[in-house]
Amino acid sequence: MKNESLGKIIQEARKSKKWTQEQLAKHLFTSKQAISSWENDRTEPDFSSLKKIIKLLNIDIHKIFLTFYLFHLPYLLKITPSSYILFNKKILSALTEFFYFRISHQTS
Repeated sequence: MKNESLGKIIQEARKSKKWTQEQLAKHLFTSKQAISSWENDRTEPDFSSLKKIIKLLNIDIHKIFLTFYLFHLPYLLKITPSSYILFNKKILSALTEFFYFRISHQTS
């Protein structure tokens, strides 16, 4: 798997569905500018929006999770001891949300 950013995965999935940024924005109740910002990796969608994007565009959740990890790995390797506890809480929170979403996604 090549190292793609979250934004590029969203953009590729949107284009393969032949949707414009405006169409995706309408489904997510957000703006075209927000979609553009995500696709250009200026910002990332919140977890609620990401869940909707995954379902709407049929994106493999494993690809999203692996991308998140690989994209943030350079930062993770430079973490300072003082921020280690905060980092662990963020990772634990992300993993919890990921597995909760995976379970709820499989049952729906």
